Amino acid sequence: MQSAPALYDAVCADVAAVLATEVARDNSMPGALEYTQAVLSLARAWTRETWDKHRSQYRWVRFIQGWWKSTVLRAIRLPLLCFVFWAAAVLVFNRVVWLLCDRFPVLRLPMTPLSLQAASIGLVMVFRTNQTNDRFREAQKSVAQLAAVEREILQMILVHVPSDQAHVISLVSRYLAIFGWILKAELWDNDKSEIESLTLIVLPKDEVEWLFKQHDKQSSAVIFRLRALSGGLYKSGHLDKEAFKFIEDDLAKLGDICSTCSRLAAFPIPPSYHRHGSRSIVLWIGALPFAIEAGLLIS
Repeated sequence: MQSAPALYDAVCADVAAVLATEVARDNSMPGALEYTQAVLSLARAWTRETWDKHRSQYRWVRFIQGWWKSTVLRAIRLPLLCFVFWAAAVLVFNRVVWLLCDRFPVLRLPMTPLSLQAASIGLVMVFRTNQTNDRFREAQKSVAQLAAVEREILQMILVHVPSDQAHVISLVSRYLAIFGWILKAELWDNDKSEIESLTLIVLPKDEVEWLFKQHDKQSSAVIFRLRALSGGLYKSGHLDKEAFKFIEDDLAKLGDICSTCSRLAAFPIPPSYHRHGSRSIVLWIGALPFAIEAGLLIS
């Protein structure tokens, strides 16, 4: 029979094997701080070494060298090119009219309306940024709680369940290891085949077949399966009442985390912030070349 420390080492070895797979190397999260293949990304947990690298003065060299790899730049490249061509068109038209008719500039606007509009645009952007930061902090708390709750469940199972139930302990630990990836795939509407290939490494084949027959939510199915396993241990006398209640409370916390993450994914920042902000910014940037041309005339 294996002792609890030996079972814990075996669980850690299984998780390490999963993390070494290509599917587990997640570089697909948007909003990376740098190039998505780099370590400095929002998709990864940071260490002291990561923070030291981020604070290094040489980071400015990396930023300049990798500006063309920016995910933000790629995301806005179409509207950015449109505004560049628009500004160039205004500039060329004014210069052509100036050359042919000795009038410069023809297309111009006063700077005062744009200065007044900039204040209202700034307020809308502040409100939207605050909403985004609040949602981001809530998501971070949920992810941190997810890791802590899963560790508590595994520790309670390892300590309170006898080692002759090693097969149940192993199954619980494997479901806990795969839970985060399954939840992420649901929230992002990812291709289930990729998660299924990863799940086949972690879970027995019959468990995988059962899990992917649940068409509603695999994350809820995992919590249900964990409840069934802990309930079976309690009914068979392999888990005392207090430990069982503690595990049930932690499983309820997992359900709350799923609800929080689903709410954040299903209910975005109020679209009115985006609609009004986007329209105001488009009008402001579109009028900016005319105001700059008027400023050149004054100067």
